[in-house]
Amino acid sequence: MDGETVALVGGVLAVFGTLTGTVFTQARSDKRDRVRLASEERREERRLNVDAQRAREARLFDHRRAALLHVIEKYHSSAERAWNVEHDPTAPLPDADELEPLWQLLSQVDLYCGRESARLAREVHTTLSAWLHGTGPGTGDDRQGRAEAAFQAFLAAARSELGVPRSIDEATEEPAAE
Repeated sequence: MDGETVALVGGVLAVFGTLTGTVFTQARSDKRDRVRLASEERREERRLNVDAQRAREARLFDHRRAALLHVIEKYHSSAERAWNVEHDPTAPLPDADELEPLWQLLSQVDLYCGRESARLAREVHTTLSAWLHGTGPGTGDDRQGRAEAAFQAFLAAARSELGVPRSIDEATEEPAAE
């Protein structure tokens, strides 16, 4: 073989080697990119799922808080009405459906809250109804005491369910050093 042929064969082999190396390198790079992209897509999907779960939990918390708060507000207004009926002879007597709004709130508590809060909300309704309408055993003070006790138990369960401290002192106390 003469020198030109050797140079030509060497050049062809060099170009072929470069092209083969480039194709091989590009194929490996494409494979790495596909693996990286799949990993990023899985990570993004997990993040989206976590975000959706957090949004769902926040919505449910808002519903829970609203249902419990409405029961508390209705209790306060109805308790004031019951006290007035009991202590003011000129106060109009309550209608049979006076506590209907509280009864309707119980379905929200049943739907969004735990069993204990729902049970105690029904107990609040029952004792408040007895106090308001003057039914059940004992005096008006006894019925008032039962309604207040049921409400305090409900309030403690509501605070627990919402993660609210039982008192301001609990919220501001420093954790004990171990």
